Amino acid sequence: MSDKEFQFKLRSGRDSKREILSAILKTCYKKAVSKETFFELLKDCNAVPYDRSGVVKGVTFEGLKFRFEPVGFGEKWLERLDASGVRKENANKIRSKEANKDQPKNRFSKEI
Repeated sequence: MSDKEFQFKLRSGRDSKREILSAILKTCYKKAVSKETFFELLKDCNAVPYDRSGVVKGVTFEGLKFRFEPVGFGEKWLERLDASGVRKENANKIRSKEANKDQPKNRFSKEI
């Protein structure tokens, strides 16, 4: 948070537009499975993505343009959404590990 934002919050008691947008981006990112679903979720929250030179660089929110980098979402965050298949596989591995933990282990039995 910049000093300007801190002073605004101190004066008004409200969050700045950048902080509100950051919270929206985080919740949409958690729900998204791919870039396309991420952008659709943003549109549903009135944060319309815009592009520069054919690459999505930020969002328009309440009449202002915000780039992803200063808000806290860089290129690596969007690249992670591209690897949605890997993300799903990791989730399935974790679920299978948790299921294996629930099964009782019998260390004393031997196969003959």
